Amino acid sequence: MICPMCNSFSENKKKCSNCGSDISVFSKISDISNVLYNKGLSEVKACDFTHAEEALNKSILFDKNNINSRNVLGLVYYETGKISLALKQWVISSNIRKENNPAIEYVEYFQKNSKEFQNLNESLKLYNQAVRFASQQSEDMAIIQLKKAVDYNPKFVSALNLLSLCYMMQNKNENALDIIKKVLSIDSSNPQALLYFKELCPDGSRLVESIKIVKTNKAYDEPVKFEPKISRKSRDSKISKIMELLVFVAGCVCTAAVLFVLVFPGITDEKQAEIDKINAEKLEIQTKYDEEKAKNFEGKVNELQKENETLKAEITNYQKQSEERDALDKLDNASSLSSKGNYTEAADVISSINVNMLNAEKLKEYTELKSKVYSREAKNLSTQGQRFFNSKKYQEAKDTLEKSILYADEELTTKYTAMYYLAKAVKELGDTEKAKDYYTQVAQNHPQSRYKNLANREMSSL
Repeated sequence: MICPMCNSFSENKKKCSNCGSDISVFSKISDISNVLYNKGLSEVKACDFTHAEEALNKSILFDKNNINSRNVLGLVYYETGKISLALKQWVISSNIRKENNPAIEYVEYFQKNSKEFQNLNESLKLYNQAVRFASQQSEDMAIIQLKKAVDYNPKFVSALNLLSLCYMMQNKNENALDIIKKVLSIDSSNPQALLYFKELCPDGSRLVESIKIVKTNKAYDEPVKFEPKISRKSRDSKISKIMELLVFVAGCVCTAAVLFVLVFPGITDEKQAEIDKINAEKLEIQTKYDEEKAKNFEGKVNELQKENETLKAEITNYQKQSEERDALDKLDNASSLSSKGNYTEAADVISSINVNMLNAEKLKEYTELKSKVYSREAKNLSTQGQRFFNSKKYQEAKDTLEKSILYADEELTTKYTAMYYLAKAVKELGDTEKAKDYYTQVAQNHPQSRYKNLANREMSSL
């Protein structure tokens, strides 16, 4: 085991082979942690994530360096949709052991699949919104948010439980029962789902059907009953064998009686002495543990604080890397759309890029692409807006020309030409004050005198 005093591996479980410290107490605590880990692992194999989570949390409580428990607990959280808790366990595990640790691969998976991570985060946001709607008794709105959350994260058990509750509040019991069965297919002992099931089926009338859905292990199948045909000859042979068996059983009974009278009392006394010895050892272990706990309490607190700070830094760094990848992906997407002539879509993507996540080289690429795309899109929108105005579609003209002005920040001719027609559109819509403001800007700033004169003429007629 790993010595808690010097962090070196020791084959001797009673005394550290490196520093000589007494590690017998820690060794037994580690054994308890491993027993709980094995229990949790068996619960996971049976799809009983609720009891698995309990056992694995207890295992970590006894030995916080048990990376096997942390890794499996992370998988339990992942399988039930609690991705943030899963990442927390895997990050801690990867800090404890940096080599030959599956947790490192799990964390790297989410680093390489940022879209899936974003989907899981989006499902959590939708779930939180649904909780607020449900607390305000707006079950319809809550159901809409929860359905979206489950689309993003189909194993989100908390969202599924809340969705079934909302259906129950609306008396849609069949829908609620379908959701409950889905939860039990993920986590067969989920207490919330079992509570709702009992509420819907208090007599247990549909329990067998649900168990067939949840339990897929052959151990839960009904045994097949059959009666083989036996010939008379074989039947006589079987009767003879049964008589032999009865004689054998009678002999066993007699032997058992002798053992019970002569041998078992001594065995019982021996077992009781062994039990008393184990209890004494248990008391000694507890005493030593309490002493070590008091001795190292302050150091453990400082260690936990450092771990907490390290975890925060890891999460912050991971989020930053995710945002950087998102910005680069959007920049590549915008560049691809621009090369295909899809300037409208490219402009939408560019407007959503977080420029703070770009380095100097990529920022220069972003600036050049933005200037090119915005210029092309501004001209396209200006032309389209003028067509709408000429067709007397004044509202469509207004909306389109406003977007053109937004994109034509550096293209003054395009910007103020669009603004001239925007002034004419809002005038037709009845907003003369806004029209005057636009005409004034055109008269003062348009690079072409023709539009300046037109704007002045329009203002004088208002």
